[in-house]
Amino acid sequence: MMGSVLWFDALRRDVLTFISSARVRDAGRHVKAICTDRTRSLVRLTNKGFSPVVVPFGALLRLGPLEISMHP
Repeated sequence: MMGSVLWFDALRRDVLTFISSARVRDAGRHVKAICTDRTRSLVRLTNKGFSPVVVPFGALLRLGPLEISMHP
């Protein structure tokens, strides 16, 4: 979506990003991140300070005109 506030698996650390997997390169360096509890737990193994917004599987998250939900 053009002009969206949300990036997916962004390489830049200064944007709001959805992290799809703990395997994403440098996932724990993001200061504005969204992920599932499972991903947060895995990322925290290497970065204790990782503090994303956690969205449970199946829950709907609204960000302006965007509606996203998490699925395994």
